[in-house]
Amino acid sequence: MEEGGGSGDEEGPMKKDLGLIGILAAGFNVSNSWLVIAATLVISIEYGPMNTVWGVICVTPIYLCIGLTLAELISVYPTAGGQYHWTSILAPSRIKNILSIAVVYTVVTLALLPIGSIACVQVASMMTWSLGRDGGLPFGSFLSRINQTLNAPVWALIWNYVVMFLIGILYLISSLAYNSIIGVSVILQQVVLVIPVSLVLYHRRSEAILPKDRAFYLPDWLGWTVNIVTFIFTVVIPVFLLFPTVNPPDQATMNYAVAVFGGVVLMSLANWVVYAMRHYNGPSTIKFHN
Repeated sequence: MEEGGGSGDEEGPMKKDLGLIGILAAGFNVSNSWLVIAATLVISIEYGPMNTVWGVICVTPIYLCIGLTLAELISVYPTAGGQYHWTSILAPSRIKNILSIAVVYTVVTLALLPIGSIACVQVASMMTWSLGRDGGLPFGSFLSRINQTLNAPVWALIWNYVVMFLIGILYLISSLAYNSIIGVSVILQQVVLVIPVSLVLYHRRSEAILPKDRAFYLPDWLGWTVNIVTFIFTVVIPVFLLFPTVNPPDQATMNYAVAVFGGVVLMSLANWVVYAMRHYNGPSTIKFHN
């Protein structure tokens, strides 16, 4: 691709202008740690502080395994599409298109749920831009345009801000529906993680997908360990997160996350049947300026 110039909207590469501090700041914002801590303080008040303390102690080593798993994949496949591209690259050819497009819907939905985080909107917009240029979304020619003056996918940003606005408006209509949508974010996070790590295990961590000269290298014994821990955690945890908090549940205490998750799956399938099945052929090569 040629280096773009001018002030209009064009399809083309974006300038890579994030340094180490910028990447760390974006990661911190996407994590929304302060939001999670604030949301879980009520657990400490109701059940005692030990529940929160031991929760952190137990979960930290598991997420360390998840981080190491992702670090290996990123070092080999540093693409804008993240899990969506990894899935398309690693999955068997007969299912890679539908599987990767399902992952990108989950990622975009997940990134939009923690409302108010600029970094989350950036992630969602990057995924929308990536999928639009790959032919996976209607109006992809607009969503994949890069404004050369702002160095940003403006139409993808506008689209995601509209979706975030609608989710925010939902709170005024039904706090129960709003909380169900927000609550499903942890489940979607696990689903997004389990698919790429499953494919890594499917390939038995072979050099064909994880070459030995990769920038971030884990010894085989450690790699297998963190991959298996990640797989087990991301398969088991979503099941429990779908359970209601009380037994028997009523209308107010029912966990409607399963309905929201089902809605995401249905939207993904609808887009595949109506549009993407005829236009999407997997991710194209995405280039960045040095």
